[in-house]
Amino acid sequence: MNRTKFSMIISLAAAAFAIAQSCAKQEVEVFSGSERYVYFKRYIKDKDGKSVRVDTSMMSFSHHYGATEFTQDYYLGLVGQVPEKDLTYEVQIVEDGTTATPDQYSLPEKFVFRKGQLEEVFPITVYKNKIKEGDEKVLKLRLVDSHDLKVAFNNPTDSYTDIQFRFNNKISKPLWWDNTITGAFFGEYSYKKYETIIKANPGFTTIEGLSSAEIRMVALNAKDYIEKNGITEDDGQEMDIPIY
Repeated sequence: MNRTKFSMIISLAAAAFAIAQSCAKQEVEVFSGSERYVYFKRYIKDKDGKSVRVDTSMMSFSHHYGATEFTQDYYLGLVGQVPEKDLTYEVQIVEDGTTATPDQYSLPEKFVFRKGQLEEVFPITVYKNKIKEGDEKVLKLRLVDSHDLKVAFNNPTDSYTDIQFRFNNKISKPLWWDNTITGAFFGEYSYKKYETIIKANPGFTTIEGLSSAEIRMVALNAKDYIEKNGITEDDGQEMDIPIY
């Protein structure tokens, strides 16, 4: 190896070492000491152990038949020592990302990270009667430093500081009503059929969390209800539930 190449390798190695040292130093500076830091969780584990994205959500009141309000939970994490007393955090509305008005939603009365906890729930409640039929709204919130808690990942592009809730009062097909549900259980979607299935199964609004046997029972109840009450689609066509 000639001297020029050897010198270049030594220089690159030295540069890489300096960068690594700088990053390590920065990490220590950000999360060292007795200070505590808060962030919105991007993912949590569901009951099956799968990672689910939770910092951004969407809901339609048409998927929650009869509901006049709906609460969506977001999740906060803490970096640092377990708090020995209640700590307050601060959340601000991101104006340029929000179309919802204050009467359409409510936030926790106090932004408190309780003592003895490293995780906290942040609920947002929205109200159907405040949203015009067909409208869709967006609420975007951002964590900012408070007296008790600083922001752990202070960069909005990381999504750890921001949450977004998109909600609407539109009639739309539930996401869970996919090809499998169409072919094996409920048939083709219509909003009237969705309403009918719910009426035939008090308390039912979604298949989420139900087993195949439970979904089948919902479909059979709906099929029986349709036949007994002579229910058809709005155009007079048969309301078909393809379950036997």
